[in-house]
Amino acid sequence: MISPAELFRALTLPASASVNTRIPKKLLLENGAPTAADKRLLQDRVEELLCLAILKPGTVGISGWSSEGREYSEIAVLQLQMRPGKASPRLQELIHRAIPYPVLLICQDAGQTSISLACKRLAQRDSTRLVLEDPQTALCLGPADDAWLPDFLAALALTRQRQTSLYELYLSWHEALLALLAARASGRFSLVPIQQIPQRRQFLQQVQELEAQIATLRRRAAKEKQSAKQVALNLEIKQAQALLQSCLSQLHPT
Repeated sequence: MISPAELFRALTLPASASVNTRIPKKLLLENGAPTAADKRLLQDRVEELLCLAILKPGTVGISGWSSEGREYSEIAVLQLQMRPGKASPRLQELIHRAIPYPVLLICQDAGQTSISLACKRLAQRDSTRLVLEDPQTALCLGPADDAWLPDFLAALALTRQRQTSLYELYLSWHEALLALLAARASGRFSLVPIQQIPQRRQFLQQVQELEAQIATLRRRAAKEKQSAKQVALNLEIKQAQALLQSCLSQLHPT
């Protein structure tokens, strides 16, 4: 199983970007916990949060980017060590919200390593505040990824990313994560141009919804006693499977 250190090394960041400093939990509580429940979650589950590296023009030689309410003057690479407890995707979201610039977050929870990203933009009503632009892209890496892990780790290397700006660099890392999600669904790892990221995200969402729909229909068909209703359910399953195959084929456009 891959460790956070191995995942960080796969980024192949230059020594000039290295920071390796601890982020106080107080900062998270003040900036990333809008509710009492969020504060309890941060208090109970965060063992340690480290800033491993800061990527900005002066440390990686990639220019910043500012346009259309987005500000990418630097990217933080963080490592979160979590205390034992119930899994909570909300915790990673709170970390992203608490840090005032885009974050590549590496987490370790109960021996499992995950990575997440979340694009940000300036709030429309408060230009001093950043909000998450899209749902975060998060992956928990496990044995099921072994077939694609070498390709995925290679795709994370800084030298493999688009380096026109820090914004394109961040989007490139997004695509690496989406490529692994697509590989889990289709059995094939491939990268797509930045312009096709929204479409790939959309098809991945449709794949997840169709897989859940098919599973529900199969459970209903297994319990159904009337043959006519079984036939109707099986027809629905075949139609959903056809749509699923269409979506899977769209995950890897030629």
